[in-house]
Amino acid sequence: MGTVTINANVDNNCLQDGPNSVYRTATSNTLRQTSTTARIMALNWDLSSIPANCRINSATLYLRLYSLESGAATIYAQRWLAAWGATTITWNNMPSAAGDGDNSVSTGTTLNVDVAVPVTNIVRAWYEGGAGKYGIKVLSSTATMAYFRTQESAAPNNAYNPRLYVDYSEVPAFQVNVGDVWKQPSAMYVNISDTWRQVVQAYVNVGDVWREVK
Repeated sequence: MGTVTINANVDNNCLQDGPNSVYRTATSNTLRQTSTTARIMALNWDLSSIPANCRINSATLYLRLYSLESGAATIYAQRWLAAWGATTITWNNMPSAAGDGDNSVSTGTTLNVDVAVPVTNIVRAWYEGGAGKYGIKVLSSTATMAYFRTQESAAPNNAYNPRLYVDYSEVPAFQVNVGDVWKQPSAMYVNISDTWRQVVQAYVNVGDVWREVK
């Protein structure tokens, strides 16, 4: 088992009332939902510190809330379905996104605290479902404007950076017992109609998820 906390390396804002502009270097990102002035957040990370062959136990996105227009906001996360560029994404050209069943959360009204947004199902889709790792879209379902810090915010040790916390379990490589010693085979064969054939690709079921044997 292992845990990792990763700071976002990309955090953009997309504004319905600025549909063709790129908002990348501000010290805050805003979220709201209205018919004409909606705002979303586009986030991505370098995920190389998470093993490729692992099972995701839980994942949480932490966003530092520092201002509210009026009252608490309700926010939630979706998974981007295609690649996007930090220097080019706008409201008008952003790709589609989809929810994976993670719950929405209230920001509360206490400022200068981290809001914990559940993203376990999104990260599971990346690592257990074969989905593209294109990052996360954060949305609001309320009209209240909520302001969050970004990686450009001046803070010691990147304390304001949008952070992805992941708890995972590594899936061990496929092994066989040879003379009471567990070894990883260099190749596997199956007998089909009295002919031994090398297995090119094999899968096992782990926690109701089919995984390729590495």
